[in-house]
Amino acid sequence: MLAPFLIGIAAGLRSMTPPAAVALRRHRRFVGPALALAALGELAVDKHPRAPDRTDAGAAAGRIVSGALAGAFVRGGRVSIVGGIAGAAGAVVGTRLGHRLRTRLAKRLGKDWPVAVAEDALAIGLVALAQRQR
Repeated sequence: MLAPFLIGIAAGLRSMTPPAAVALRRHRRFVGPALALAALGELAVDKHPRAPDRTDAGAAAGRIVSGALAGAFVRGGRVSIVGGIAGAAGAVVGTRLGHRLRTRLAKRLGKDWPVAVAEDALAIGLVALAQRQR
């Protein structure tokens, strides 16, 4: 259950990146590219100072759903309920831990955007690692 948990952590950091990666593997014509565009948009919007806080109820719920869906499908083929649960748990961890780390590091640096870019890279790396764990 490592792969679903890792992809869930990534969803806690960037909610659209995990579902986009999973969908690109399965649906290359419309759904995958559409989610990939949404993920790219999220990467850009996240750097804006007025971006919503990931710990707000709606944003956190969206990340948990994203982690659950990506976790359920990360192994390909069949839907895994246990993978969905692991993905949702990972999203909770990623949301909380990501928020704490980003806030603290941004305060130390005096700038948020370098930390946000590093967080983007971490989310993408976790998704790639999760997909290799299949």
